[in-house]
Amino acid sequence: RAQKALDKDDFDESPGGSGQLDEESGKGESLIRFLLGDPRFRTPMLALWIADAGGSLHMPMVMFFFMSLGAHPLDMGIFGFIMRCGSMVFSPIYGRCVDRFGIRTPLLVCLSFCGAGCIVRGCAQEIWHLYAAQLLMGAGGGSSWSMVKGFISKHVDAPRRSWLLAGLKLQMTVLTLSKVLYPALNAGLAFSLSLETQLAKYRAVITTCTVFCWAGVGL
Repeated sequence: RAQKALDKDDFDESPGGSGQLDEESGKGESLIRFLLGDPRFRTPMLALWIADAGGSLHMPMVMFFFMSLGAHPLDMGIFGFIMRCGSMVFSPIYGRCVDRFGIRTPLLVCLSFCGAGCIVRGCAQEIWHLYAAQLLMGAGGGSSWSMVKGFISKHVDAPRRSWLLAGLKLQMTVLTLSKVLYPALNAGLAFSLSLETQLAKYRAVITTCTVFCWAGVGL
């Protein structure tokens, strides 16, 4: 049924103007129906959506948190480099595991690493703790989207893959908009936990990322 929805809705041609806008909107909706309608894809996508939305919540303040622990611009550049290297190293490994064991176990490992990295980052007292957190997150969250995209693409016909990957990329971008909720989350945690210092508030917000990562494990 999900595949039929993909066939019917996603590749019908329509003229430009408002018709084209309606078509693009329909493609986005049918992609979500397709991903949620197939049991093979539903759990991995829900886990990714939850983890990605939660991981973006602390984006507005993470650099300030690094600086409060004494990190310099060079350190921040290295943090990003570690994440990218982790993704390049571990993505092929996860992909091989997905081919052999299916998506569930590799995704559980990936999200577990990501959640552990969030805890280490939130509890960090020194610079090397932040480096350790980046290593864990590079082995986890840095590889999650590429792993799931590869898994889903394997089950989609070749002519549809470019559309599928473009749609998933758009979803990744949209999910980062959850960062606009940072002020509300920061205020809510500060009030409920009676946090007074700015550093304590930073730690609380960052640690919530673990909840979202491990919520995907619970799925």
